[in-house]
Amino acid sequence: MSDNFETVTIPELSKKAGRGANWSRAEDQQLCLSFVAIATNVVIGKGQTCKSFWDRIKTDYNAKIGDNAVEERTSAAIISRWNTINPSVQKFTGCYETLLRSVQQSGSSPQDLVHNAYALYKTSTKNGAPFVLEHCWQI
Repeated sequence: MSDNFETVTIPELSKKAGRGANWSRAEDQQLCLSFVAIATNVVIGKGQTCKSFWDRIKTDYNAKIGDNAVEERTSAAIISRWNTINPSVQKFTGCYETLLRSVQQSGSSPQDLVHNAYALYKTSTKNGAPFVLEHCWQI
């Protein structure tokens, strides 16, 4: 998921719409899987509107999430969650790749690299927030 995808704006919601339930790890993972499946579909390709792209992701996501769903997610909810996941995963990927390209100490393991990427991520955020989306990054 190291490709850079642009942030998408959410269509204006009616005033009756409230905040949905928190997303579970399984829902995050399925959202990422659905995004990758639709974004890399060579049959449809780039010849789709932004709305149809996100509608396809919503349809794929809701069809595959099954019993792991907290609730059925709307396109707006899916876009909103993606706009939270993607920047964080992109930032962590950048930290990881920076360390991967740097000279590693002999004897460092892949786990050391990930641990160091966590530390670099935390120091590179404004409020020192930790990276909490490894379950998405691994996809």
